[in-house]
Amino acid sequence: MTTLPIPGREHCGIKHGVWYTLAILSAAVAGCGGTSAVDPDVQDVSGLVTGLGDLAGMPEVFAESFVAGAAPKNPQPYGDYGYEVVSPVKVSGDVATVDVRIFGGVMSPSEGDKAKKPSLVGESTKTWTLRRVDEAWKIEDAPLQ
Repeated sequence: MTTLPIPGREHCGIKHGVWYTLAILSAAVAGCGGTSAVDPDVQDVSGLVTGLGDLAGMPEVFAESFVAGAAPKNPQPYGDYGYEVVSPVKVSGDVATVDVRIFGGVMSPSEGDKAKKPSLVGESTKTWTLRRVDEAWKIEDAPLQ
């Protein structure tokens, strides 16, 4: 079983864009000048959500990002969008929910070098559910529409 990397831990082949996203997200959540620590669960959930578009270009890692049986058979549509956490992550035990802004206009990693134009334009907000499985957060429900 492959687990997703967590910032500050060993790199497991996730694209650099995900690391940059995590770094920016961590800085934004921490704020300026404060000493407040970011909850590791919030950080892990947010990182998985915002990096899902990049993972769509790596089908095996994409599938392992979901709880058993929940991964879409075709990851390509998830690569056509970007994802932004727009509400506080709500963690209750081993379940987390978060409102996610889903937006088009990104270059799809699943298209590789063949990508000539941005993906579909448009946006919506959906509530996603994640579940902690063996100490790692995985997506249970991530509707696009």
